[in-house]
Amino acid sequence: REAMKKNQSNDAESDSEDDALTESELAMMRGYKKTKDGRTTSYFTRELSEDEKQKLGDIAPKKLEPSGSSNVPTRLSTSTDGISRPSAWNKAGTWEEKDTTSWCNSQLRSRLEDVTVTSKYNVEILSVEELTGDASVAIAGGKKRYIFDFHAKLKYELTKPDTGDKVASGILRLPDICSTSHEEL
Repeated sequence: REAMKKNQSNDAESDSEDDALTESELAMMRGYKKTKDGRTTSYFTRELSEDEKQKLGDIAPKKLEPSGSSNVPTRLSTSTDGISRPSAWNKAGTWEEKDTTSWCNSQLRSRLEDVTVTSKYNVEILSVEELTGDASVAIAGGKKRYIFDFHAKLKYELTKPDTGDKVASGILRLPDICSTSHEEL
C-alpha cells in the first residue's frame, strides 16, 4: 500500500512539471504570432502567398460609373396605364422609397390654415402653431404606397355666425395624422 502511495506522489510530481508552459506556448495562447517580416499580429491574421496574390489580382475598391441610362435612378412615377413602376435600377420591384416630407409639410400647413367650418358656430383655424412629422412615397410589389405621420398644434377661434361674437378660442392638438388610420391608403 505504501508503495502505491509513493508511486502516486511521484506521478503527481511529474504531472505538475508537465503543467508548466514554455514561453512560446504562452505566446501562442495569448493569440499573437510573428509574421515573416517580424511583426507581431493577431493569431487570425492570414498572409497571402505570392501565388495567391497573383491569382486574386487587383482587389482594391473601384468607383462604379453608370454605363447607360438603364442604371441611372429615376423619379418614382406612375406609367400611362396607371400602374406604379419602380426605377430602372429596381427591375425586381423591391422596396423603393422617396422622401416627400417637405412637400407634404407645406401642403398640409396651407390646407389646415384654410380650414373654416360653418354650422351652428363658425370655426376658423387662425394659425398652425406646430407641424412635425415625415412623409414618403414607396413602391413595393408594384403598388404605390403613401406613408406619413404628422403631429399638429392648431390655434382656433369659435364665433357665432349671426353676430360674429367670439364664443371660444384655444389650441387643438392633432397627435396622429398618419397613413395607418386612413381607409383609402
